[in-house]
This record gives sequence, C-alpha cells and structure tokens, in this order.
Amino acid sequence: RAAQIGEHENENLREIIFSNLNKQVFLLEENDSVGRTYVRDTLTNEDSIDMVDYFFQVSMTLASIVGKVILPQKVLREPLFDMFYEFLDCEFTLLNKQFSLREINQETSASQDIWLDRMVKSNVVDSDSLKKHRKTSHSVLAAFFEMFKRCDNLKSVPRIGEFQNFMKSLLTTLDTKQQKNALDCLTKSNYATGLMHKYKKLLDGFADDEQFKDMIPILIHGSQFTAIESTQTEEVVDDGGKQTKHERAQVKAKRIETKSQIPKLEDKDRPQILPLIIKLLSSKILLKRGAINKKNISVRRNIVFQFYASFDRKTEFPLVINELLLPVNLTLDLAQDEKEMRCRVAGVNFHQLITFANHMEAMFQQMGTLLTDFLPILSQVLINGVISLSKVFSAQ
Repeated sequence: RAAQIGEHENENLREIIFSNLNKQVFLLEENDSVGRTYVRDTLTNEDSIDMVDYFFQVSMTLASIVGKVILPQKVLREPLFDMFYEFLDCEFTLLNKQFSLREINQETSASQDIWLDRMVKSNVVDSDSLKKHRKTSHSVLAAFFEMFKRCDNLKSVPRIGEFQNFMKSLLTTLDTKQQKNALDCLTKSNYATGLMHKYKKLLDGFADDEQFKDMIPILIHGSQFTAIESTQTEEVVDDGGKQTKHERAQVKAKRIETKSQIPKLEDKDRPQILPLIIKLLSSKILLKRGAINKKNISVRRNIVFQFYASFDRKTEFPLVINELLLPVNLTLDLAQDEKEMRCRVAGVNFHQLITFANHMEAMFQQMGTLLTDFLPILSQVLINGVISLSKVFSAQ
C-alpha cells in the first residue's frame, strides 16, 4: 500500500492520506490488526488510489474460524462484534439516512430546533461521494455476512436482540441476496425460538423475486397439497397396461415433495412468522430491477394485497398497517400521540414520505373498506406529520 501511495502523482493528496492513516492507526491498540486494517481501508480514497479491499480479505480469512474459534470465546467474539455494532451505528445507519430507535427515543422530548436539524440532515441531496460511501458500507456489510454465514449457529452473538432487530430491518431491502443473508442470520441466532428452521424454505421462497407468488397457496395449504392438486388437472390416459399419465404425475409429485416439502403455516405460529413475511413482501410491491419486472408492478401489488385481505381484521391486518408506517418510524400505537409522531417523522426524508403516501393510496385503491378503520390515524400521519414539519421548516 505504501508503494501505491508513494507513486501517486498528487503530492498534496499523498501527504493528507499519510497524515490521516498515521493519526487513526496510532489511536488503535498495537495488537488490533483487524481494526487497523479496517481503518486503513475506510479512510483511503479509492477514486485516486488503486487499492485492494483489505477488510474483505481479512473477513474471508476469519470466516473459516469465526464459528469454531471466535464465537465460543468471549474474549475473541466481543471485539469482533463491537466493531460490527460500531460500523452499524457510525457508518451504515448514517450513510443510509436511518435514525435508530434509540436515538429517536432520546429525542422524543426534544425541541423543534433538534427536529429541524434531523429533518435537514435526512433531506440532504446525495453527492457522488456520498453515494460511493454508501455503496462501500454495503460492501463492508457483505464482508460481515461472509463471516456470519460460515457459522453453524449465532446464538452466542453479543447483544443478540439488537443483532436480530437489525436483521429484521434488512428484510424490507430491495436486495434479494441481502434479504436471504438476513434470514440466515435470524435462523442461526434462534429467532422465534426455532420456528425459522421449520419455515426456512417458505421464507426463502417469499424472499425470491420470482417464487414469492407461489408461496401464498403453500403458506395456506403446504407444498404437499399444492403438488397433488396440480396433478388433478392432468389428463388420464391408459398406457397399454402400464401406468397412466395421472399415476406417473402423482409419482413425480411425490418425489418432488420428498425433496422439498414445505409445511403450511400453522395458526399458532402465525403471530411470529407473519410479520417476517409481510416485511419480505413489502419489497415486492416496489419498483426494482431484475427478474421481478417480468410481472407488472400493479400485478404484483394485486397479488400481495389480495393475500393481505385474507388476514384476520383484528389481530393480523394491523401488522400490515404497522409495516406501512415503518418508513415514517411509527406504529399504530405510537401514532396516537401527536408529539411522538412529529418527533419520529422528523428523521424521514421527503422521498420516504411520498413513498408512504403512494403506498397508502395503492392500498386504498385495491383494499378499500378494509382500511376504513385505520383512515383517521393514517390521515393524521400525513397531515399532522408532513404539514406540521413543513411549517416548522418554513418558520425557521
């Protein structure tokens, strides 16, 4: 690396980089080689210097021993996860314009000046540099995932509640690979007391951009019912004393079931698994690139909203509304308090608020009367949230 920097033509740039590297590395303990490598990586300007992603290489090196050596020993796992949580708090959430619930709770009673400051920060126009840093943050997260997915289990992860909450937040991302990595981490950390193992194939199916629509009947009936049902439409033809076409289809279906049988979602498990499915489906009703565009967005929304319409009105449908309110940092209960609502909406940018309004409109168009009971609260979020914060911004 020193040779690469030394050969750079820009003397001032080289001097600044050396200064920053020496300053930051000096602050780290001498034996913290991973931390030192991480600091060096994140401070180097890759626009000007041809560099190697050392942190990713170190992560891949550690990946083979994380599960067997690092996680079982407290003295080893705590520094690793301290670095992971510091990355989330100081880089990932900030670069992706997210405000943690801990920060929001601390500022619930804050003055309008702090609300305005948060609102301004959340609406800063992205520069090319910021976009590149955000992309780098996702690369660093991918490096951590490379370590996590090599582990047989993640039950001993420090601050496991915080770890699982972050993984649940990633289920709404448009990145299918990131969704599946998050599901894997939730499964290995024993989220929902082992139910993730039971419904792993079902959840992976909902994360898939092409298969998610086929998971809805499987969720209701299970894959065995679906496979046998599909054979009933086959034409039965006598094959000269041999098996009929219908019989051959049944044998084939049974063979498929043996390999990948997916159980239906039992009633007793719905309260824990449905929220995860709703998060996964929320990414399917957004505009995104890839194979999912084989189906028009209105068709996708129709599939998802029809599924939501089958939910129990009192116990399950509110979960959908809570997911709708999530981009504005709210739940149905929290939206009842106007001051709490204004504080939480302050950390949301205008693009997110418009997205929330568009989703609400699409849901009203396709689900109609099912949303009648929630209309007053949703209206308050738009009126008392967006307009009130806009007035604060204008007054300043």
